[in-house]
Amino acid sequence: MPKPPNFAGSRTPDLGRASSDAYVVAIIDPIAATTALTLVLGFAVASLSGSRALGGVVLVLGGALCAWWMTREFGALRAGVTLVAVFVLFVVSHPLGHVIGAWPSVLLVAALAGGVAYALAADSWETFRSRPGS
Repeated sequence: MPKPPNFAGSRTPDLGRASSDAYVVAIIDPIAATTALTLVLGFAVASLSGSRALGGVVLVLGGALCAWWMTREFGALRAGVTLVAVFVLFVVSHPLGHVIGAWPSVLLVAALAGGVAYALAADSWETFRSRPGS
């Protein structure tokens, strides 16, 4: 069986096609979940503590983790696009919160952010997977 692609220095083991597909899904899902949960946890910490700065620390730490993870597995370009998209969604969540409420806005934006992270990582996998000789 052909060797799975090496994503930007990834440590993906040579598991064969079917097993490597499962490995990549196991990587993509937690990245998307971490992206979404970072937004929810950041808002929850800010709300419950009364400190927006503390919520911001959660966002920065979660964003750094997601950026590192995406860069390691799928390259800096995908990580950068994901960060910009999540930042835009974060900014949009503020005026949206005045319209539909704070928590509904955060949950909607978190779902969209997770979807963006998943789509960009999954697209990266399909792009590399479809190359001849992969």
